[in-house]
Amino acid sequence: MDAGPFETCVFCPRLCRHVCPVAVGSGREAATPTSAMTAPWAFLQGHMSAALAGRFASLCTSCGACE
Repeated sequence: MDAGPFETCVFCPRLCRHVCPVAVGSGREAATPTSAMTAPWAFLQGHMSAALAGRFASLCTSCGACE
């Protein structure tokens, strides 16, 4: 299955980590934009529950700094 709209983040080497306010503020690897967008992708691939994927995706504030 295609990664769809998450492809850029899923296969990224975390280049935007330093601009993400959530990743910087928390200091947690799970709070990086890559992790937040990999979770919905994993759900679409059938590798993660919707509830868990939603918890990761909810870390994103949609500030756009990673773009």
